[in-house]
Parts: sequence; C-alpha cells; structure tokens
Amino acid sequence: MFVFVVSEPGKETKVVKKIETKKLGTITAINSHEIIVKIDKTPKNKSKITKLENEFQGISGVLRVALVLPHLNVADVSLHEALRTNRCGFFFDIDSTLTQGGPGTIHHKIEDIFNKIVDKGIRIFFATGRSMPDLSNLIQKYPVESYAIAENGGILLGFGSQGYLEFGDKKEPNKVLDYLRIKNGTPEDMKQGIRLTEVIFLQKNVTTKQLGTAIKTKKAQVDIHPSKNSYHISKKGINKGTAMLELCKLLHFNNQLVIAVGDADMDIPMLEKADYSFAVGNASSGAKKAAKKVLKGKFEKGIEEIFNLINRV
Repeated sequence: MFVFVVSEPGKETKVVKKIETKKLGTITAINSHEIIVKIDKTPKNKSKITKLENEFQGISGVLRVALVLPHLNVADVSLHEALRTNRCGFFFDIDSTLTQGGPGTIHHKIEDIFNKIVDKGIRIFFATGRSMPDLSNLIQKYPVESYAIAENGGILLGFGSQGYLEFGDKKEPNKVLDYLRIKNGTPEDMKQGIRLTEVIFLQKNVTTKQLGTAIKTKKAQVDIHPSKNSYHISKKGINKGTAMLELCKLLHFNNQLVIAVGDADMDIPMLEKADYSFAVGNASSGAKKAAKKVLKGKFEKGIEEIFNLINRV
C-alpha cells in the first residue's frame, strides 16, 4: 500500500529524514511538500492501520496523512488524494469525448455529470479544437470555468481586455496556406469557423506530402495536428498541452493535480503533459498510449466512469 504525506512547506527534508529514520517505508516520490511512501507489508487489521497512520501523523512537520488502497500505483495515489481533497482540475476535450459518437452535440448526460463533479468542488475546463465563438457559447450552457482552450491550443479564453489571449498566431500557418492556395488551389476550410491562430485543411483536399512540401519550401515553423477529417496547422509548439500548462500558470494553479481527458491524436500533448490523464474507450491508439488510464466506456460512458471513480474516493 501507499501513504500520501503532506508536510508543512519548507519542512519536507526533515519529514523525509524522519520517515527514513523510523523505517516506515520506501519513499517513492516527492513533489513539493507532498511525499509518497510505499509500505511493503500492508497491515491486516484496523488497529495496526490506525497505529501506522498515527506514526506518520506524529512526525513533526506533517500536516496530513492519507492511506491509499494497495492496488494503486504511484500516479494513482496522487490522483486518489487529489480527488479526495478536491485539489484538482479536469481539462475535457469535446468532440468524440463528450459528444454523441462524434462531432456535434454534447451528450445530454454530460451536464448532469458535470454538475455533480462541480458540486464536489472540482473545477472543469474545456480544451477543444473548436473555434472561439463556438466554445464561448458552450461555456454559457455548462457548469464549467470561463477559462478555456480553443483552436487546439491557439486561444486562451477568459484572459485579457478582449476576453481572450492569442497563445498562437497565424503568421507561420499562413505561409503554408498561401503556398498551397497558389500552387494547388487548395482552399482553407472555413466551415469550422473563423480561426485566429491556425489554418485548417480538409484531408480530402490536401495530402501529407503536399503539406510537407509547402512547409519545407516556405520554411514554415508549424506543427500539423490531424483530426478525423482535417489537418490543423498551428505555429510550432502550440497545442493543447502547452496551452493547458500556460492556462494553469496564469491561474496560479499551484499544488493542484491537472487531469486531462481526450480521445484523439490532437489530445496527445495534453494527455502527456497533464499530471494524470484518461482516454475514453473510443480513443485513437495514440491517445490510449499517451493516457495514464484507458477507460472502458466510450464517449459519455467513459465520462460516467470518471464520475464513478470520483464518487468512490
């Protein structure tokens, strides 16, 4: 089993030394003033468990102790404690994660699930490839934070005098657009809304070889983010993962566990950079590999699975 120990800020070193001196267990991770200790032999009865807990709690400088189920790994220990104390925030992708089997309308069960999660004191953020106007409308309808990520990481909503920040910009993506428009007559996909920081091409209109040629010829500093039917072209280094970290920085999201939920390859940077991440059951193989936990449920069933996990803690 594991013991999750929270020390007073600045007293981590003394607490660690005391745990080692008392030979209470093996320290497997230290994150700021949070210490995770592995206990090789799990106590068999309640009195011994209480005695072990009291030993940790009696160490000078320890603020809180939590004993965690023996089957959990180190990452799961942090998740368990963060959910138990509401010290976390969820970043949810939208399409094919919250929608009914694909791009479109968010499943009718999601609002109720989100309300229950928020009622527990846990914050919810949207992180999507959708346009800013579309995302702004959704934020008004659901119990989520007004801070959010649009355009696959290019836009951070809720900041600045205009109500958003352009984390990315269109200068480099436009080099690719101008080349393909002149060379091949390739149109930009405007049906997904006006974009301030990225260019979108439908996959049926352009090949990866043509994209590669355009990028090489124009020396464009861009990244390609494929979705189900499109290619999103953004400034190099702009993605949901870097945008999520920047948003957390702006919000001073200190000592909070950042949890990401997604389904697509575009979500991989977010799933990898989060402290903990879930891929819904219908996720791509890349997203499943990047996530720390793959849910059994697909689409909204996966979100129900997350809520059941929260509810059990």
